[in-house]
Amino acid sequence: MAGAPFLAARFGRPLRFPLALQVFVAVSAAVGLVFAGSFLHDMRTLTTRLTLHQLGSLRAMSPVVVSLIEQSMEHGSPEHIGELFRVLAERPQAGAAELLDAQGRLVDLADIRGPRSAAPAPPPGSIVYEVPIEAKPSCARCHGVSSGRLGTLRLLASDAERAQLRRSLVRSRLAMACAGTLVVALASLAIVRFLVHAPLGSVTAAMREVGQGRFEARVEGRLPGELQVIADGFNTMVSEIARDRGEIVELHRKQLGQADRLAALGSLAAQLAHEVRNPLTGLSSALQVLQREAEAGSPRRGLIDKMLLQLQRMDRTMGDFLRYARLPEAAPRPFALKDALSRVLFLVGPRMKAQKVELRLQVPESLPRLMGDPGQLEQAFLNLCLNAVQAMGEGGVLEVAAAPHGDSEVLVTVRDTGPGIAPGELERVFEPFFTTKDGGSGLGLPITRQIVLAHGGELWLESDPESGTTASVRLPRAKEAA
Repeated sequence: MAGAPFLAARFGRPLRFPLALQVFVAVSAAVGLVFAGSFLHDMRTLTTRLTLHQLGSLRAMSPVVVSLIEQSMEHGSPEHIGELFRVLAERPQAGAAELLDAQGRLVDLADIRGPRSAAPAPPPGSIVYEVPIEAKPSCARCHGVSSGRLGTLRLLASDAERAQLRRSLVRSRLAMACAGTLVVALASLAIVRFLVHAPLGSVTAAMREVGQGRFEARVEGRLPGELQVIADGFNTMVSEIARDRGEIVELHRKQLGQADRLAALGSLAAQLAHEVRNPLTGLSSALQVLQREAEAGSPRRGLIDKMLLQLQRMDRTMGDFLRYARLPEAAPRPFALKDALSRVLFLVGPRMKAQKVELRLQVPESLPRLMGDPGQLEQAFLNLCLNAVQAMGEGGVLEVAAAPHGDSEVLVTVRDTGPGIAPGELERVFEPFFTTKDGGSGLGLPITRQIVLAHGGELWLESDPESGTTASVRLPRAKEAA
């Protein structure tokens, strides 16, 4: 079929036989089984009928033959019996005959009173019908008895006639089978060609065009039966794909334009933040000099302290912004996650102690090593742990766990028992400058996510008002040395 290579390439499985050949073989096999069953039934029926017919002929003929034998014996003309048996032997369809004496020995018709031998077994497949010959009063002068059995007439019907009829039936059935197979083959080929092959050809041709990127291709015309449903479904699917593809292309074009603008704005903003941060450092130094000169507890000292606090906050925000805009290039290497987490928790320890937060660390010693920049990933986990501790306030439990994930990754979870995050806010936590904390820059989670993505990992949050928030990080393992 024309579409077979295309369908094989599409579905990843070779089509070994065309549909036309499959239909032809299936129909021919079915017809062959019907012919074979019919032939066997006819052969059995014919054989049974012919056997019964031959047996009936022998039964009908036996009284006549017995009567002729008796008459010949009564008139003293045994040669007539031999003539009768010769006639029967020359006409096999009427049946052959044998004369046996009372002891079952074969009587030689050429010399009825001569020596007798044992009767031969009937030929295989023959029908045998035996009729006893009873003695009469007139038989006493020759045989010395006037009653009882004198002998047996054995009539035989050979298998030749049945074999001939069977051969004739086989020839006629073979001729019918050949003619029937030819008719069925032509009919099945015509059906497949006009009802299956041609319609499927139009469908596969349209599929091939779509596979080459021409989404305007459609299955035209009216197809027979369920193939029309397939064609309608294909046309609808292609229309939806074409529409979705157009929307994706348009969205991609807009995103590329927006990305270019954002890249330009980001570069400009990063340069601006750098320029602003330098004067902030000078202002901070000058205010620190004025702070040392001002008397403790004076209004002037309080005002200077507030100004320094705001300058420090602005400096942290500018630093976070510069790190987000220009994340340093990672220097990946294999490292032990447990050591990195220990350093992170050491930094978070004073804050946890002040808030009376309990730590639960579940990192097995057999945990595979990670591949990444330890410094950047420590910064990411530090942000997650600080967020978790700040979310709990007084008391609570901080749970840090790690375990293998699949064959090539490690899953790290940071779970707190705080009040959780509202669903509307959970969708925005990774947006730059979005924050729900007083004094927060809104860049902690975006920077953390950027670090994780740069390492080929994934970060996501799950939150429940009753059980708190869980941050999950999936990172690649280090490849083991061969």
